[in-house]
Amino acid sequence: MEPFPAGVVTPVFTEQEVPMRISMLIAACALSLVGLTACHQEGAGERAGRNLDNAGHSVRDTLDPPRGPVESAGRKMDRALGN
Repeated sequence: MEPFPAGVVTPVFTEQEVPMRISMLIAACALSLVGLTACHQEGAGERAGRNLDNAGHSVRDTLDPPRGPVESAGRKMDRALGN
């Protein structure tokens, strides 16, 4: 005996609705991710870390000054790129 006789259980979505609903779900997920990445605010910990990094760079420049304009420009580039 079958658990459900034929014709008693009907599908919730038609075959045409399924791809449309999947694409709408993907679009909604993508929009929510874009929204989450757009609202990044710098916190107190990030500011403190940046200030600590800047202090370390100043100490390094005092103890081991760059030897010429090319090395000085290289250090500035490294700091700008976050290396």
